[in-house]
Amino acid sequence: MSEMLYFINEEKGVVVAKMTAEYVYNALHDLYTKIAKTSKYGGVIVDEKVFDKFVAPITAIATCSEDDAFDVEIGKAIARKKALAKLALKKAKLCWAIADIYNKETIRIVEMAQRESAKAVSANDEVYDYIKEIFK
Repeated sequence: MSEMLYFINEEKGVVVAKMTAEYVYNALHDLYTKIAKTSKYGGVIVDEKVFDKFVAPITAIATCSEDDAFDVEIGKAIARKKALAKLALKKAKLCWAIADIYNKETIRIVEMAQRESAKAVSANDEVYDYIKEIFK
C-alpha cells in the first residue's frame, strides 16, 4: 500500500494528502527499533500503548490561492510535505515519550542503588559493632 493517498478537488483548488495509520505505525515502530538498537544499554521495553497515542492517519491540505492557477502536482507536493512534517512531529513526540520512560527507569535504578548502598553501610556498621564487642 502506498504511504500517501491523494484526494483532489480541482474545482475548489484543493489537494488532500492522507498518510495511512499503517504507514504511520510502521514509521514510528522503525524509529523505536532504531532507538533500541543504538541504546548503549539495549533499551527499555516500551509498551504498545505508547505507540497507540501517536498512531492515526495523517491528513494534510494544500489549497490554491484564487490568484494562482491550480496545478495538481504542485498541490500534491505541498500536501505531501505538510504530511511529512506532521509525521516528523509525531516522531519527535514519540522520542520525547521514550526519553521520559528512560528517565523514569533511570530514577528507579538510582533509587534502588541508594537503598542497596544504605544496606551496605548498615551491614558494615554491624560488622564494626560486632568486632568492637568481641575485643572489649
